[in-house]
Amino acid sequence: MEWKLTVLCVCACLGTITAMQVTVTSEWKPDIGWELSCSWQLFSNDSLQSVRMYYNEQQFLIYRPEEDGDKRSGIYRRPEDMMTINCEETSDRGVTGTCELTMELYQPQKNSFTFACEASGERPTFRIERKAIVIEAFVPPTDAVVEVGSVNAESGRVMLNCTSSGVPAPNLVWTVGEQKVPRDFSGSFWNATSKLWHVWSVLSYTHSNEHPAVCTPETSKGSKVVQGEPAEYNSAGDVKDIKSILFAVLTSLLLLS
Repeated sequence: MEWKLTVLCVCACLGTITAMQVTVTSEWKPDIGWELSCSWQLFSNDSLQSVRMYYNEQQFLIYRPEEDGDKRSGIYRRPEDMMTINCEETSDRGVTGTCELTMELYQPQKNSFTFACEASGERPTFRIERKAIVIEAFVPPTDAVVEVGSVNAESGRVMLNCTSSGVPAPNLVWTVGEQKVPRDFSGSFWNATSKLWHVWSVLSYTHSNEHPAVCTPETSKGSKVVQGEPAEYNSAGDVKDIKSILFAVLTSLLLLS
């Protein structure tokens, strides 16, 4: 038992010596933009001197508990976004703490950027730990939605409209019977509410076609193609529904006669 206690003590001491860490994360927030987080853990016998944040290697914030106290908040406006920052210590002497940054986009994100966070201990050692991540201009396509537009009874053709959203603007691919078919019309615009590119595509489809029309959103991420959940329109279902309605009507007439 004494040997086990000794091992635990040694491990705990070593853990204390090597406990300085900085963790940086990112998350896409619908209708807002990016939420970035920086958390730190210093050596247990140290104190926080400062936390610095960098956007593409350019410092845009420094948090100093000696000047700012145990918390600091701020709002920074740029033409392309608004950054809301909240930093606070979560233990004595700032051994642990977090900075939360929300980037509300005013314009579509065109390029990737680097976000870095650096935590520094107090004198005389000024131990520093720094972490950086790359925020890509990429949000996977949303699930496709297919809606039925106008129906031409004489020609038997129906106009189908497919929509999806993402960053960059997804490409909507139509297939009928596993064969790609060209769209009739398409368009895109940046939605200032969702902060995503909204795309639409119209296909003129023969109502009597036995194969369903399938719309699949696609976009590229590096050398990979990323697909959203496809949506389909099946005219056979409409025919089945019509037959069911006619059968019900005929049955009712027979019962009344």
